[in-house]
Amino acid sequence: MTLYGCRKLRRFDGRNGNVTSMVIQVCNLLEWPTLASFRNLQHLAITKIKPRIALSSFAGLPALRSLSLAHCTVAVDDPHLKRSAPKLEELRVSPLEERLALELSRSNPAVVVSNGVSAYRDGIAVDD
Repeated sequence: MTLYGCRKLRRFDGRNGNVTSMVIQVCNLLEWPTLASFRNLQHLAITKIKPRIALSSFAGLPALRSLSLAHCTVAVDDPHLKRSAPKLEELRVSPLEERLALELSRSNPAVVVSNGVSAYRDGIAVDD
């Protein structure tokens, strides 16, 4: 599912269990808690949105394997991502301070964390 330029999309209703991949671009009025209705979402990419996004917004997505946040303001409010997204394998946040990328990597040793410049697994640089 791809959402592009949705200016007034506030909520998802109905059954969304068949959606496994989603791209959201330039959707500034999306209610992030409604993403929890996509219980089988495995891949999520969000690009160029104005509102600040907290990483805790993705709690409740138990099947999430990859999360990409590009050109967004991201709040690292819970560095332990595997508690809320136990299957997460890859997190890309660009831009993200090097210090925060390392902290996220150390807090989530099984997750490859990339900040657009470097990538880490368990605090050790890896090829992205």
